[in-house]
Amino acid sequence: MNSSSNNILDYPEERYLKTKKTAEKFQIIQIGLCLFMKTNQNNTNNSNEFIVKPYSFYLFPEDYSGNPFITCETSAIIFNREHKMDFNKWIYEGN
Repeated sequence: MNSSSNNILDYPEERYLKTKKTAEKFQIIQIGLCLFMKTNQNNTNNSNEFIVKPYSFYLFPEDYSGNPFITCETSAIIFNREHKMDFNKWIYEGN
């Protein structure tokens, strides 16, 4: 068994460190943020209604010292394409 693979008997700290080590191999290419605002219009049935404003920020790695490669799995590219990822914007405007 690989010492970095998660084990059901791992302590939370061990699981966190193993997961962190795996995540550090990847570059973040996009961050999404949604802001919610509760509306108070005619809440006669006590339902909660919100206005949502989504924002997306593209990040393109500028530091080549740590990892000069960007690796993409085919499934990740398909997922991003299906969710309207703008690859040109990511490469040219991501900062």
